[in-house]
Amino acid sequence: MKRGQITALAIAVIAVGWIMSGQFPEQSDTTTQTVTQASESSVPSVRVQGSVAQPKIQEISLFGRTEADRSIDIRAETDGQVIELKVREGQLITTGDVVVRLAIDGRDARVRDAESQLNYRKIAYNAAEKLSKDKFLSEVKLAEEQAELSAAYAELAIARVELARTRIMAPFEGVVGELYVEEGKSVQSGDTIIRIDDLNPIVVVAQITEREVMRAERGQRARVTLASGKQYTGVIGYISRTADALTRTFQVEVAIDNADLGISAGLTADVVLFTKPAMAHRVTPAVLTLNDQGQIGIKVVGDDNVVKFHAIEIVADTSDGVWVTGLPHTARVISVGQEFVLDGQTVNPVHTGS
Repeated sequence: MKRGQITALAIAVIAVGWIMSGQFPEQSDTTTQTVTQASESSVPSVRVQGSVAQPKIQEISLFGRTEADRSIDIRAETDGQVIELKVREGQLITTGDVVVRLAIDGRDARVRDAESQLNYRKIAYNAAEKLSKDKFLSEVKLAEEQAELSAAYAELAIARVELARTRIMAPFEGVVGELYVEEGKSVQSGDTIIRIDDLNPIVVVAQITEREVMRAERGQRARVTLASGKQYTGVIGYISRTADALTRTFQVEVAIDNADLGISAGLTADVVLFTKPAMAHRVTPAVLTLNDQGQIGIKVVGDDNVVKFHAIEIVADTSDGVWVTGLPHTARVISVGQEFVLDGQTVNPVHTGS
């Protein structure tokens, strides 16, 4: 044989010997093992933390403003000239205080005249009654005298009221909000004279959504924080039962004791309502995620090791975590890896404690 043919034959013999030596089956086993490992690694591992729901007072955060508990515009009930302003804007007044005086303009004389007429009619009626008893006066004439007496009483009452209307008084304790007149100015009946604000208690007015209003009740506690940073405790005093036609929200009012008048009306305020307790889980904000619809929620692992997304509602935000509703009573919350697994996906949960 030629040398080239001998070399080719030798290579063929070596190849057959290598195949028969079993090396190829061993490589096949290695490949199968690699495929098996790859299949196992397709189930991702996530860290989970056990959580059990606990009663938690729900907190509703709102934005509002302070207002007077009540305000009233006092109007003139008679014509006259303002001769004295006895108060100034911002002054504290009590019930019955005279705040403005109008010119009397003869009203006192009218009272005296009415008193004289009443005295005359009393004498005339008494005389007529005596004559009637002695049959010297008819019953018709007696009735006329009685009518004149009644008219005199009415005339005196009217005259006294007109005189009293020159002294405009505060109907309740409060603060002078605004004066609409000046000394020397003439006013007519119906003109606005003064506004009085009742600032104790002070009221914080806010708007609450239709979903949250079902959890709020009169008498529940509230915390109010003003722009100055000062905090106050109050109670819910009023909840509207009719929604605003445009915003679909309801008005809620929180009353705060303001005996020292330290809180003014018109201030902005952050309001937190403490409503009835709900069964909630305390979690770290890091476990919160969004689904494809933009809902905020938490991914948990069920007993079958399948991921489940639960939409949640935050009922309280504290320094040691957020309290949420919407999870099962007992849940395995994914604490690490929630962004890399999908709803419905099987995972290998690794517990990190509760």
